[in-house]
Amino acid sequence: MKKGKLVMEKAPQLSPKKLLLHNWYLTKLMFSAAPLGFFLYFLEQFRVNAFIFVEHTLMIRAVLECIEYGKSFRDAIIPVITVAVLLIVTSILGSIVGQWQLPKAKLKAQTKMKNMIFERAKDVDLKYFDDPEYYNDFILTVEKIGGIVDYIFDIAGVLGGALGTFVTTGVYFFTVSTPSFFLIVLSTIVHLAFIIKRSKIHYSKSVTSQKYSRRTAYIKRLFYFQDYAKELRLNSAVKERAFEDYDKAYDGLVENEKAHNRKATIISLCDLGIEMVLLDVILVLVLAYQANVLGLISYATVIVMINSTYSLRRAFTNIVYKIATSSEYCMYVEKFRSFLTKQPEIVSVKDLPVSEEACTLELRNVSFRYNDSEGDVIKNVSLKLSSKEKIALVGYNGAGKTTLIKLIMRLYDPTEGVILMNGVDIKEYDVEAYRHHIGVVFQDFNLYSATVAENVVMGNIPDNSDDKIQLALKHSGFEQRLEEMSLGINTQLTKEFEEEGVNLSGGESQKIAISRAFYKNSNLIILDEPSSALDPIAEYKFNRYMAEAAKDCTVIFISHRLSTTRLADRIVFLENGSVCEDGTHDELLQLCGKYAEMWHTQADKYIA
Repeated sequence: MKKGKLVMEKAPQLSPKKLLLHNWYLTKLMFSAAPLGFFLYFLEQFRVNAFIFVEHTLMIRAVLECIEYGKSFRDAIIPVITVAVLLIVTSILGSIVGQWQLPKAKLKAQTKMKNMIFERAKDVDLKYFDDPEYYNDFILTVEKIGGIVDYIFDIAGVLGGALGTFVTTGVYFFTVSTPSFFLIVLSTIVHLAFIIKRSKIHYSKSVTSQKYSRRTAYIKRLFYFQDYAKELRLNSAVKERAFEDYDKAYDGLVENEKAHNRKATIISLCDLGIEMVLLDVILVLVLAYQANVLGLISYATVIVMINSTYSLRRAFTNIVYKIATSSEYCMYVEKFRSFLTKQPEIVSVKDLPVSEEACTLELRNVSFRYNDSEGDVIKNVSLKLSSKEKIALVGYNGAGKTTLIKLIMRLYDPTEGVILMNGVDIKEYDVEAYRHHIGVVFQDFNLYSATVAENVVMGNIPDNSDDKIQLALKHSGFEQRLEEMSLGINTQLTKEFEEEGVNLSGGESQKIAISRAFYKNSNLIILDEPSSALDPIAEYKFNRYMAEAAKDCTVIFISHRLSTTRLADRIVFLENGSVCEDGTHDELLQLCGKYAEMWHTQADKYIA
């Protein structure tokens, strides 16, 4: 990796008000997810710290004063036995909370937060997932949810524990040796300043390392995902490049660790030095002076107060530490809440219902760009589709075909122009209903680790839907393969979770994806390279089934196989985001333009 100065990500500053609001928001969220577990954990930490005072301060002082003032052994044994009995009883209750209630409560809280963010993720516009910054923040926030839940439960525990310590040890210190109490407070304030500095460094390290860790995670997937196994074994250069990229990313992580850890170490040493001076030197001298010179406290009291100093300091420190680290975690909470407030920009204007009948479609002067820094991907496209018409979008890679169908599906809205279905601006239809009435198969489709039926329906399977599912599979050409499966449409796909699962070939997987469009009974069907993974015979059968199954639908399909496009009523040739040619197969051949050139290049494959 080329050496250079590492650019650290500066931690954003959150105001005290925002920190308070984020912590209160999280507390309410955790309590709503697991009220009993959250409250019991608070009480348990209160109990633990109150008993630390009883055991380590009152009991030990009673025993030492018996020795100091020559009291009987009986006076010493009574407090020891009393404390032991109480400790055994309450520890049993504490174990129940810690081993049973707390893990269950945390799991409920994590599940609730992930469900909230995933629910929002499925609704936000597609453009966010094309934005690397949004995607990085999304991944980082999801990864931190477990830490956020642990943090807020720790807050509850720390507050409960600190309250238990303050009403016992704190009151004791303030009453017996007020100067000692304020020395502990002073050391805590100094400690707070150093912790805040370390917290900012830690956040900066976490954010800066994200781009490197994502790269290393990607390269790891290359070596254990089945999708890449064959190519990696046949192309050694790919492996070498992957190793080089991994080394660069790993070096980036190491440099990031060094740069941040160096500063954190210096801060920690300063913090430790000041703490030792205040608590291990000055505080001990103050207590000794009060006992030996002023005679205000007993020697037994000096011993237990020195012994309890770090108990009180720990209570202060825990609160201080949580306040400081709340700055770090609240930065993630801010991202979390920001995700939840994102609203789709692609919304319905009038929530009009969508007709079940085959539709007409019209694009009027449609242009589109993904962002203002780039030029138009679609340029002033005007196009009309009649009801039940079948058109093919043709063009070389990068011509804008897939982008155009994303606009038609309303995954994006045009930058300029309008798209009409049945003469109505598609923005006026209910968005979900509009998309539901489009049957679509993408070239980058996915199969899921579920049954064949679930992969077709893509949701809960309605009652008495088996025939409809099997008909959709028949239309896609999957019927013969289905007959070979002993469990039929209940066959589990992929072996990721079940050894009995079935792995399909690329062509078979594509047929499953195609069957989804047939199952929906859509009035508009969009197929992006529908036969790219099919062999010639399967392609012929698919075209035949397609002609029959979609005879009452409007169909748009993209294909580089001109044997398929030849069957279309019209062919639209796109180039650089614009309509270059539009007509039937014969008309475009006679035109002797771009389509004719592409056709003649492939003609030997199709002319009998």
